Amino acid sequence: MARRKSQGRVPPAVLKVTTKLSVHSDFFRFPEVAFAPTPELFWVLYRAFVPIDGTLTGAVDGMRALAVARKLSVASRIGCRAAKCDLSPEVGSEAARALREAFHADAARALLLQAVAREVVGAAAELGVPCALLKFCALRARGVIELGSRAAGDVDVLVPEVDGRRLCAALVAAGCRQERGWAGNHQFSPLWHPGGVMIEVHRTVPGVGIAGRGRAASFDDLERAGLLQPEPALGATTFVPNRRFLIAHAVIHGLAQHGLFPHSYPLLRMVADLHDLGVSDEEWAALADGSPPILAGVVSPRELAAAEEVCRHLRSGQAAALFDRDAPPGAARLFRHILAGSLDERYAAYLRARSVLQAPVGESQLGFLARRFVRVLVNTPLAIEKRHGRPRSVWGWAWRILTRPFELSAAAVQALARVSAGFRK
Repeated sequence: MARRKSQGRVPPAVLKVTTKLSVHSDFFRFPEVAFAPTPELFWVLYRAFVPIDGTLTGAVDGMRALAVARKLSVASRIGCRAAKCDLSPEVGSEAARALREAFHADAARALLLQAVAREVVGAAAELGVPCALLKFCALRARGVIELGSRAAGDVDVLVPEVDGRRLCAALVAAGCRQERGWAGNHQFSPLWHPGGVMIEVHRTVPGVGIAGRGRAASFDDLERAGLLQPEPALGATTFVPNRRFLIAHAVIHGLAQHGLFPHSYPLLRMVADLHDLGVSDEEWAALADGSPPILAGVVSPRELAAAEEVCRHLRSGQAAALFDRDAPPGAARLFRHILAGSLDERYAAYLRARSVLQAPVGESQLGFLARRFVRVLVNTPLAIEKRHGRPRSVWGWAWRILTRPFELSAAAVQALARVSAGFRK
């Protein structure tokens, strides 16, 4: 089936004028947090971002370094980068073996995700539905990240909204199972592939604004802006974002979408993706100028500059300098947040509690709070099944409905305790 005719490209000049990054709201969303680095942390950061050349000297507890690497989601990255050398002299044989195993496990997972992605774009091609790969699959398709160097959990694709339900129906007919009641503003209800992989079919990309169209760009928005490129080798109707989009979306996805939610996305993963993309000084400057019409004000100039400094320091092996008194304040603050969000349990609990009332990027705060209130207050049958499993009798259903106020009271007390602990710290 032929691809329907595009509505035409938006002139580049219009893109630049209508979507320039907002400079009048130079916010910085990341809290100040104290964090004490360890030799194991510096070893992990050095091995994750600096080319491996020779053996590092110094006292490092191998198992502690392994635990840090796992929490920061870079264990497989280190294992991949050290695949042709022996890290045993630095961290011991047990930790070195565990790092290699993490690399092998993530490589196997990546192959599975790529196979599922091929099935998805194949189904889209049969329907004549244009389909763009996003996130991990897009980075792999562009050859940005090495096999096994990055953890990933699902397959993300973007399709025109009018075609999304047809693609979901085709995937269900092919053996996938679709969740009930999980649809969001930017995606259809997730599907589960028989291989255990979640497939997310996106209506829009949250946080991405094109030509003043808000903070959620559709497939057609990205295509008109020239940010998608056809990849016929992957499928007749398959597209992959270009380099400009991959860089900007990595920043948006990390800082704006998951910056305050480290429990769902370790923020050092964004830094690793930007490192692997090899973002040049010119590309950072273009982002700061707003010339790629993507950021749409969801990432402030201060946050962007901080991310650039963090990437630069890690690439040059100067992570320790970010803890110096004369370190760039924004970069130092962001860096401590990145580390504490994954390594400090109390700070992570504080962020989880704080996130309860935090609207996702691209959504109205008032609308989000209204939907959250209804979902929390009303214990629907679907909500009961998701929270507690399916009750065995009508009395079980009644019990769950009647005891909902007590559940909410207990949850509120626990949330207040976590927030209080975070403030005291």
